[in-house]
Amino acid sequence: MYIPKGQIKQKYYYTDGGEYKISTNVEYIGYYHKDNFDNVWTGQTHTNESVLLTSFIPSPFTDKNSSTDVNVIIYNKINKTSNILGANAEPIPPSNFEVSSKDYELGFLPRYFVKYKASSSHKFDEINESAYKNAIQNPTQYHSKMYMFVTLLWRVRGPLLDQYTNNILVKPGVYSSNKRSVDDAEKRCPGISLYLINLTEKAIIES
Repeated sequence: MYIPKGQIKQKYYYTDGGEYKISTNVEYIGYYHKDNFDNVWTGQTHTNESVLLTSFIPSPFTDKNSSTDVNVIIYNKINKTSNILGANAEPIPPSNFEVSSKDYELGFLPRYFVKYKASSSHKFDEINESAYKNAIQNPTQYHSKMYMFVTLLWRVRGPLLDQYTNNILVKPGVYSSNKRSVDDAEKRCPGISLYLINLTEKAIIES
């Protein structure tokens, strides 16, 4: 549907499902954008092919007998000033990215991230290995089904870029390795590349 460019917000978003549907009641997964009236449309930019989306999230007046997905109903009732999942859920504590001397000696380490599925933003929280394992092993306690988790390997020592001898990789580069890791994670958890933009974070760059 055509809308003048001046009525379209110059920003786009991504949904991995559970937020919007098209008129045929099919769940929409992919990029979307908004107009100045906060209507939601398919695609990163507005074209004649853009389709108007409707929300899966019910209004506060939704019939309690509605067949709307229970996870979305829980999200709609969240007290935004308290625990994001309510008083009965254990929060997943975020952590700062730390690198130990053993990690530097090894050259790389795993990193763990979590994103709340119902959020339309690309906000991720980094968590440590213990928090990640607790959330995975105790899904009821942490309401883990309402989160998206992603792990990746992060190189913290080496040359900046991959080094080759006779077309054979002899030294993986920090930037090159982390770019591959983030690109792979982006396929599994869209939006993580917008969070991990410093691909040499806390790395020791060697010649």
